[in-house]
Amino acid sequence: MDVVTVVIGAVVLFGFGGPVLVLVRRRRARARAQPVPAVPVPAVEVVALGISGSGKTVYLASLFHELHVPADDRPFYLRTDAEQRVGLSSVLREVSDASLPWPRGTLVGETRQFGFDCMARTPDGWVPVLRINYLDYAGEVLELASAQNLQALKELEARVDQADAVIGMLDGRQLLRYLNGEAAGLAYVAAAIQPMIGLLVAARSPVYLVITKWDLVRGFGEPPDADDNERLELVRHALFTSAQLRGLIRTRDIVRLVPVSAVGPHFATLDAVTGGVAKRADGRLEPMNVQVPLAAVVPDLLKRFSYSFAQQAGDSVNGQVRNLMRMSPAEWGSAVASVLTKPAGVAVRTALATVLGRPFSTELVGMMLEWMGRPYERKSGEIDAFRGAAERQLYAVAQARIEVLEHFQKTMYVFEARLPASRLWLS
Repeated sequence: MDVVTVVIGAVVLFGFGGPVLVLVRRRRARARAQPVPAVPVPAVEVVALGISGSGKTVYLASLFHELHVPADDRPFYLRTDAEQRVGLSSVLREVSDASLPWPRGTLVGETRQFGFDCMARTPDGWVPVLRINYLDYAGEVLELASAQNLQALKELEARVDQADAVIGMLDGRQLLRYLNGEAAGLAYVAAAIQPMIGLLVAARSPVYLVITKWDLVRGFGEPPDADDNERLELVRHALFTSAQLRGLIRTRDIVRLVPVSAVGPHFATLDAVTGGVAKRADGRLEPMNVQVPLAAVVPDLLKRFSYSFAQQAGDSVNGQVRNLMRMSPAEWGSAVASVLTKPAGVAVRTALATVLGRPFSTELVGMMLEWMGRPYERKSGEIDAFRGAAERQLYAVAQARIEVLEHFQKTMYVFEARLPASRLWLS
């Protein structure tokens, strides 16, 4: 029995039986008379950590710049409100102008949450199918023990506890110093990032260690012809001589080590005199891997959900699963809500709370079940089989969301094939 059958069988087992199916048939009879509500948009919560200078804000600006317009080979783009769009564009403008200094770090009072709508194409145009709430926390919260910072740190701990993914930014410039045995680099790994590591250990979600400024991590003794994976393997080995970082891996089911560059290999260089990072006058922006942490979040969440839900379901059979999957999109959403609010669904809700680490929404759970049920759903008929324009729109949005999730998954397959050293877990 495959995971899809087991998982959806769990929904049937924990409260979706014959009486509910009778109600569903009645809903079908009334479908022509009742308008179908708009498709709710599920949201995932991402928290980014990193001490001052690690490059969190520059990374985010580069990420948005890469994904803020449609592309031929990508089934989505990111949309945000005008204020955040202008703010991120301003950061990128500072970065790209060789005559300007690098943007300053985020101060405690400037901690910001960005909301990105993942827009996908349907026959009726571009619509939001997923929302990503991205919290960019000020780096100095993890460095200074002032009264203001301590309050901010408590708030940050609460947000990390309820996040669907936590990104820990490792400064590539400092890691290069560490690899070269410089005192500043040794202090960075041994002490400066330890508060961040402690928060990552406490997180219940997948963890992503993102090495920023990867374009600078060169010349630390690697072979002259080393490729990115060989360099990452050497960096990984050096990092995990740290007992604290080894401990982080032992506490997690999913940890990734992702090298990124917000500017690419032909934009910045190390100043031989000051040791700082200088912009090249002839530099051009060619970001590397900036989309990977974002692409990993939802597939990793779905992977954990599938496993946990299957464990809760046990060896359920699915005598009524095909009936469930023949429902219209509107009825499917109602069925999910019905199951999750029934007392018999306590075990299911417990599994969800464990995986999500926060109060779950019906929209997010619906997306997960929609994803796991897609082999059955695709056999249920083409879009023209549904009744009315609103019904077809619901179906079209569900299909568009599945295409986006499959794109994320494909991105991760390609990335892992190119950089197998990025995987930091055994299963």
